[in-house]
Amino acid sequence: MSAVIHVGALLAGGQGRRLRRGDKGLVRVGDRPMIARAHDCLTRQVDRIVINANGDPERLQFLNSPVVPDSFADEGGAGPLAGIHAVLAWATREAGPTALVTTVPVDAPFLPTNLVTRLAESRHSAGAAISIAGSGGRQHPVIACWPVSVLADLEQALTDGIRKIDAFTSNYRVAVVEWDITSVDPFFNVNTEEDLREADLFATDSKAMTD
Repeated sequence: MSAVIHVGALLAGGQGRRLRRGDKGLVRVGDRPMIARAHDCLTRQVDRIVINANGDPERLQFLNSPVVPDSFADEGGAGPLAGIHAVLAWATREAGPTALVTTVPVDAPFLPTNLVTRLAESRHSAGAAISIAGSGGRQHPVIACWPVSVLADLEQALTDGIRKIDAFTSNYRVAVVEWDITSVDPFFNVNTEEDLREADLFATDSKAMTD
């Protein structure tokens, strides 16, 4: 039996209206764009990387990874489910029918280095179809491990107007993998200027501690 190919997928399709900084993934935390932080973290954990982003893909050329747009689009965008659909379709073509795809948003700059391993192992041990990350008693459904075998069901759900991840995953057995919060929540999400200031402070302090 062939080995499972692990694909890391960065979801950069959101418009980041609350942050009011344009392309959210290119906003810097510390001295680096958030998308670069997430990209580097995932690259060390997976076999392949893909980015879901709409608009001109040239702006992400510096990451040297394929960029795929949403194929489902409402006015203003169809949300993260459309991005998940796009990367699952890409992974099916490029990594085969047994691939597992770990999705992350580009506005989570402090992702754990064991994310892919723990999500995949928990999905397997629990006999679940999908595994999602949790921390501090909260679930983070965008940060999840998906088999490409759900692609057809997801396409039908999007066609039927489903736009919330929870509404789609409610049809499957889902494992929730909890991470401890130490100095920072590993799934800290930058949505506002206040979040950005807090992320900057943590990134600066972390760099000072490791220099």
